[in-house]
This record gives sequence, C-alpha cells and structure tokens, in this order.
Amino acid sequence: MKKATISFFAVILFHFILLHPLMAQFIYPNTDENPVEDTLHNIILTDNYQWLEDKTDPNVVAWTKAQHEATVEYINLVHEPIDGLRDEFEEYIDRDAISPLSLVADRQFFTMRKKGDKQSKLWTKKCPPCSSLGRSFTRKGEKVAIGVQSKGAEIQTFYIIDTKTGKILGDPIEGLRGFAWTNDEKHAYVWVQTKEMIDNQQPYKIYQHKIGTSRNQDEFLLTPTNAKNIASVYDARYGGVTF
Repeated sequence: MKKATISFFAVILFHFILLHPLMAQFIYPNTDENPVEDTLHNIILTDNYQWLEDKTDPNVVAWTKAQHEATVEYINLVHEPIDGLRDEFEEYIDRDAISPLSLVADRQFFTMRKKGDKQSKLWTKKCPPCSSLGRSFTRKGEKVAIGVQSKGAEIQTFYIIDTKTGKILGDPIEGLRGFAWTNDEKHAYVWVQTKEMIDNQQPYKIYQHKIGTSRNQDEFLLTPTNAKNIASVYDARYGGVTF
C-alpha cells in the first residue's frame, strides 16, 4: 500500500514538473557565508550573513544586483509583461498622502507627504476639544518632542518644536533612546543610550532633564538591572502620580 502511495505521488510530481518546466530552472544566485560571532547575554550567536548589512560594500552591491537580475529574468520567463504596471505602481507611491490624525488637547497632528516629496512632514491644526491618543506631546499640544535616528543606530536626537510656529526650541537633546514630558512641561524623562553602552550590552539609564539646561544637571532616576530588561517612567495625566 505504501509503495502504491509513493508511486502515485511520484507520478503527480513528475507531471507537475513537466507542466511547469520553468519552475525547475529558477536557481538563486549564491550567497557566501562569512560567519561573525557575537556574544549577547553570555550566549554566542553566529551570523553568516552580517556582511550583507553594509550596502556600500562592492560585494553587497554585486550580490543585490545578481539577486535582482535573477528575479527579473525568472518573472519575464514565466509571465507575460503587463503594459503600464510600473507606471501604475510609481503613480500610487508618488502621490499626496496624509496619515490618520493624532488628537492632543485642542489640536490635530498628522504627517503629510506631497507628490514629489521623499519624506513626510509633521503638520498641526487647531480643532474642537478632543481627547489625547498619546505621543511625545505636551498636555495642551503646544510643544512636541520629535526623535530622529540615523542608519538604524537605535540612538535618537530629540528636537523640541513649537507646534504653532514650527520653530525648534533650544538645542537638540542627543544620545537618547526615549523621551517623555513631565506634567509641568518644564522637565522630561530621558532614556540615555550611547553606542558604547550598546556595544558593551549595558542597560540604558533614565534621568530627569530640565528643559533648556545642561545635561550635566540631569537627575539620575533608575536603570534596568541588565540590558535584556526594560524600565520606564511617565507622569499620569491626572492625579499627580508618576509611574
């Protein structure tokens, strides 16, 4: 009975390959394995493909091109071209787009990208009284702290912006993982994280920072026991309680 079943599936598979010969011709370009070992929490992790993270490396550029060309060649073999498809995709991507609204106090916040823009921009406008959905805004929505990071560094620089004028207030606050306003809006809880802390698997540290003053005056609050744990501090909107 088992032999008959195996023979039946073998016949089905044979006919499937005959009917779809192009599927058997698709061969992925080779990807070299260059093992790199990282020790995280006393565990050794081996990553064979970490070399692919450097998109400027000529080897990575060549690998990407080979993967792209192989994919396009295969698609062209098994599918008829669809006239206008590329133009349709480009038209859909490069268009005016507005995000859902975030409502804070009596203001609406949203991101908007105009046709031709490469990045979205943050916009605000006054609205009837509405509830807060929670972001890095002050309680009345008059100021917003926006964190920017570069190249996936996991380290952010926060800019405080006047939402009515769009002007940046004071100097940027660098080397952070997170930011949360206090209820008095004169301070903020800041999660401090540096590249050295990340490389050495050290936990981030949380301070209370007085807006507009030197970081040397920040008050240390707490830190997780190790890098695999997390900690957080924030003021409750009502009741004068800090969690």
